[in-house]
Amino acid sequence: MTAVDLPLEEPVWLFQGPHDEGESAATVAALLEQLDQRDFTLVVLTYGMGMRVGAISRALNLDPAVVIWRLNDVFIRFNEERDDKRSPASLERALRDLLRGKSDGAPPPLKGCTSWRANEMVALFDPEVQQRLAATANEPARAEKRAAGLGIGLAFLIGLGSLAFLGYGVLRDINVMMRGHSLMRMGHFAEARSEFKKEGTPEATKWIVVSLLAEGDFEEAFGMLSDPDSNALFGAFAPTHKPIADDVGHDIQSRAVLPRGLIINPRPELMVRAGPPAEIVLEPIAILPHDDEPLSVLRWVLPDSRDHDGDFVTIPYPKAWPSLLPGRYVWRVDDGEPTKAAFDLAVQDIANEVRDRNWTFLTRQVPLRAQNFLRGHHFLNAGLAMQAGRQFGKLTNFFPAEAYPRQQIWRIAEALAVDPAVFLR
Repeated sequence: MTAVDLPLEEPVWLFQGPHDEGESAATVAALLEQLDQRDFTLVVLTYGMGMRVGAISRALNLDPAVVIWRLNDVFIRFNEERDDKRSPASLERALRDLLRGKSDGAPPPLKGCTSWRANEMVALFDPEVQQRLAATANEPARAEKRAAGLGIGLAFLIGLGSLAFLGYGVLRDINVMMRGHSLMRMGHFAEARSEFKKEGTPEATKWIVVSLLAEGDFEEAFGMLSDPDSNALFGAFAPTHKPIADDVGHDIQSRAVLPRGLIINPRPELMVRAGPPAEIVLEPIAILPHDDEPLSVLRWVLPDSRDHDGDFVTIPYPKAWPSLLPGRYVWRVDDGEPTKAAFDLAVQDIANEVRDRNWTFLTRQVPLRAQNFLRGHHFLNAGLAMQAGRQFGKLTNFFPAEAYPRQQIWRIAEALAVDPAVFLR
């Protein structure tokens, strides 16, 4: 038996409160993509495979208390900084569905996988973790046997664990960078900057900028990023403010609103203007060479949405439609008006590169508000204007008094010929 043969069990829920079924697969996938390697493995083992805390602590070589703490930290940090507040319990259950192959409308899987199923994700784990999982899978069933003196041994382990936590606290107080990151996790950004400044290294400079972005002090952050050396620390995530190029013709009057421009999701959500019943028509125009069956014109009945609360309606990608192939598409809401929109689906290699950079650079130490800023510019640098607009839209919810996120939204909306309100929902 190998690691991927481990049986799947129902997870033990960390959050037992009320939950709903409203979490989208895209939201859950985004959470997984922004985790560092250890937390990613932890979440997949917990919710994809349903492993218990003891087994996970052995696989990751972590104390069980640290396993619980890290899981709690993942959900609380992610949910607290979202613009749509939902219970962590909802996110837990949506994670289980995605990692068991029960979610519809999921974005492309991570590089090296053909789906989001947990058993495939094992290939992305560290080799040592895979070896420990394989060893666990190959262990014969053992009868529980209480050893003599277990109470003394347990007391010794608890004492040893307490000393380890005390040692971690002492190390954190001595190490400037660790203290700075600890303060930033608690939202004390000014105090964190004071610690990072003591270090005086390029790495510390990067985290000073990150803390400014998380606090919404964009003017001060740009002052530091005007230095070429500081700007270079952020690579593909650095703001460039180059013109937003888009050679796809768009009609601002079209009821077909999004997607437009370059995208990377072969099953994108569709945003349309609210209105009378009609038919959505999506037509492939220039598909790149491939070995799959050719795509025909896709059609979907759009119900009456004139009573919808708001000007725009978001529709999950129709289940009956096949995943799109890389190339150019034109789509419209066929209600008698000839207006239409267009978009290009990037090849999978580009999608993988974007996701890999996000996964590598935007670790759990980067506060989510700073992640929105950096991911927005990363998307702009990659030509993904629509995705960038959504990131800056989240920033406007966090920092409604700041002009910068709205300025970026106006630039993007103009390039895509859409109402800026589509990113401010």
